[in-house]
Amino acid sequence: MKYILLFLLIFIINETLYSQNEGNNWYFGINAGLSFNTDPPTPLTNGHLNTAEGCAAVSDLNGNLLFYTDGIYVYNKMHNVMPNGFGLIGHPSSTQSAIIVPQPGTYNVSLKRFNIYYIFTVDMHSGSDGVRYSIVDMTLDNGLGDITVKNVHLFGTTTTEKICATKHANGCDFWIIGKLRDNNTFYSYILNNNGLQPPVISNTGPSIGYSFGYMKVSHNSKLIAIAHCGQGEGIHVYDFDNNTGNIVLKFSDVPDIGFSSYYGIEFSPDDNLLYFTALHSPNIYQYNLNVLDNLAFKSSLTIIGTTSNTPHSGGYRLGALQIAKDNKIYVAIVDKTSLGVINNPNIQGLGCNYTDLSQDLAGRKCRLGLPTFPSSYLVPSNHILFNDNRCVLEPVSFSLSDSTFINVQWYFYDINNPTIPYATSNDHHPNIIFNNNGQYIIKAVINYPCIIDTILDTISIFENPNISINVSSNNICLNESSNLMVSSNIPGTTFSWSNGLGTNSNVNVSPTSTTIYSVTGTTPEGCTGTAEVSVTVHPLPNISTTANPSEICLGESSDLMVSSDISETTFNWSNGLGTNSNVNVSPTSTTTYSVTGTTPEGCTGTASIAVIVHPLPNISTTSNPTEICPGESSDLMVSSDITGTTFNWSNGLGTNSNVTVNPTATTTYSVTGTTPEGCTNTAAVTVTLQLLPTITTSADPSEICLNENSNLMVSSNIIGTTYNWSNGLGTNPNVTVSPTATTTYSITGTTTEGCTGTAEVTVSVHPLPTIDFFASPLSGCKPLLVSFINNSDNGTYYWYFGDGNSAIYIHRLTFIIMMDLILLC
Repeated sequence: MKYILLFLLIFIINETLYSQNEGNNWYFGINAGLSFNTDPPTPLTNGHLNTAEGCAAVSDLNGNLLFYTDGIYVYNKMHNVMPNGFGLIGHPSSTQSAIIVPQPGTYNVSLKRFNIYYIFTVDMHSGSDGVRYSIVDMTLDNGLGDITVKNVHLFGTTTTEKICATKHANGCDFWIIGKLRDNNTFYSYILNNNGLQPPVISNTGPSIGYSFGYMKVSHNSKLIAIAHCGQGEGIHVYDFDNNTGNIVLKFSDVPDIGFSSYYGIEFSPDDNLLYFTALHSPNIYQYNLNVLDNLAFKSSLTIIGTTSNTPHSGGYRLGALQIAKDNKIYVAIVDKTSLGVINNPNIQGLGCNYTDLSQDLAGRKCRLGLPTFPSSYLVPSNHILFNDNRCVLEPVSFSLSDSTFINVQWYFYDINNPTIPYATSNDHHPNIIFNNNGQYIIKAVINYPCIIDTILDTISIFENPNISINVSSNNICLNESSNLMVSSNIPGTTFSWSNGLGTNSNVNVSPTSTTIYSVTGTTPEGCTGTAEVSVTVHPLPNISTTANPSEICLGESSDLMVSSDISETTFNWSNGLGTNSNVNVSPTSTTTYSVTGTTPEGCTGTASIAVIVHPLPNISTTSNPTEICPGESSDLMVSSDITGTTFNWSNGLGTNSNVTVNPTATTTYSVTGTTPEGCTNTAAVTVTLQLLPTITTSADPSEICLNENSNLMVSSNIIGTTYNWSNGLGTNPNVTVSPTATTTYSITGTTTEGCTGTAEVTVSVHPLPTIDFFASPLSGCKPLLVSFINNSDNGTYYWYFGDGNSAIYIHRLTFIIMMDLILLC
């Protein structure tokens, strides 16, 4: 690198180099100072100034201190008073007691500074020395500088303590602008290589009397602003033509802020806003300059910050406002060892971010003033700008921060070959593509109206990262996720995913449809590479299940059927039902069956269906009585444990829960109970029909003669039958009767089951016969033929003649008696 830098120095030795860091060193207050060669600025404690207000300083174009002054003493960079560097007719109580301006045409290329500087001094408002100038020759005193011309009167005897300077429109010369007292007259002097030229006089705006306050020129040299306390007091803004030097009032306001000591004033870096302070006020104020009329200007007044500083002995709180090279505005806080800072002065309102007592001065005190510089000193140095596309094969756009040049010639060198340009261009904004990574030297030779400026810089061209994505699965099912892991071949690469996935190197995605994810990897140098991956999302099957029927009774079955909207889906039932699309189930209780459908891509969906099992009714039947005899009836009763059960009897007995039956034989009656859900159960009850006993009776004899007995006997075909005779004969199965007349006896036989049968038996009682017969003859010899004539009644008669023979009754019988016979009747 040292070799390359040496080469470059040799290469440009005969060219003019011009950059702007002249305002980088500040000295002010009581031995206070700041160096803006660092960011943040560094407090300086080696200054010798002890001034209440005005001061000025100048550095070379590299930011090295040259000298500084309070308008009375001039100190070189060694902090020693220059030869002849005392007795200048400024004043420590003049707001802007001094300003230092280089003389065009005296730039020293090798030392990066001008050889001649003018110091313009301003007496205090009640003084009589007006505005004067002295000249510093930096070639003297071994380059430390010496004052060769001193206290030359420029204009006025009494002043308004105001002076400012800015670049001429030609880019070379300077305007020195002063304000006379007790009138509205401005003097604008050109300082060029021939020295000061006669002033351009402008009469505009209010008459400004004696007293104090700053005057500043905008950074674009188009506006002048005054903060003034005294006659013509207020805040005044003027249009300035930096070609002709003419000044015209633009806006004017006397702010009603309760104070009249308007003092510090400064433009925002973009010249769109104006800030001011008042010595007795704790507030910092802002105007908007991008308005069309004075009323809008006045209405835009805003308080953007407040100091905590308490009033010093004179009642002052805040002093000067001064912009620095870091584009921040610094605020003098009276008698404090810190400055306030407006951190973002281009922002309107509170967004400009004032921070109180935030810039440390290392124990040195600030007073009212801060250094006054030509506005061009505070314009950022012209430098090469290029976009962030500093990567291989990406066009890099180059430009200059200062666009006031006439033309520019660009040279680009590979740092490994610094003698032959890699590329050249005379475009104001060239776009260069670098084919290889590495360092390149940039040189811009710039032609301004009166000088040539050469600016050098280097650019690093970086390799684009090789981005790769590893995906855990390119194919997922809806509602699943996939892990995307990105890597780069360049350490420190950061990543930014599309689809709002953030910046992690590993992300988990759950797309709802097939999605392409892209990621951009950005190296620490800003080079990018991209990669993308597609995650295919397969739909979940829409599984539909039906049960036919969906409600069954215990003991019945249901057919479960499943289908999917995706062909070739396979199924797996819970409950061990297998994989068929149709299954038959016979649950014993209400059961939910789930089925998982799996598509050919492995995506699953589930569905479930409940088969409701209704219980069978518990049917209970009774009969009263359960056993009957023929001709009797029984009451059949049925009940169910389920409310609302309806019944239907067999045998055509109908649907009542109670029925009466008269079976002719032992009969079993069944009844079906049906619940409201249609579930049925049956029960049966048997009504036993017991046999009637067959009662058999006999009388032995069944016919008797009066006064005779007859044995009555009874029997039954059913064992255990008990008997009950009529006629009070009791319960014995055999009884003896002696009826006096033909009598029918009835008997009731009762089985053990209570069934009865009856029978009758008649005992005929014959009356005793009346015997009456005669024989004729009544005597004779044997054989004797006797005729017997029967005159008896009632009955059948037998004749007995003692021979062992008998003869049935006949009315007349002739009988031969062969033996002795006694006839008896």
